[in-house]
Amino acid sequence: MASAVPREIIDSWLHAVYGRGFDRPRPDVAARLLAQHPALASIDAYLARAAGNEEMVRAAIAEKSEWVRTPGGPMKILPSLRRDVLRSLAGLRIPASLG
Repeated sequence: MASAVPREIIDSWLHAVYGRGFDRPRPDVAARLLAQHPALASIDAYLARAAGNEEMVRAAIAEKSEWVRTPGGPMKILPSLRRDVLRSLAGLRIPASLG
């Protein structure tokens, strides 16, 4: 994944969004990192989904409708599994039609 955002920032943001191991998600940290690095929301469609980038998600679905059932992104998980986590992120609104 080529990106202007360093891999360490991507990993830290994903850790804050989803948690890891015994660490719980940290929506406050995730929101701060996203504010500091808005390019996180447009690196790929999976990260766009996690960040609430509706336009990029809609484009991914329009290009390949089975995308919503295809594991991928850095964590290799289904985009549809992310909606419940996203609800906890302050300031992000994910339309019901995408979850």
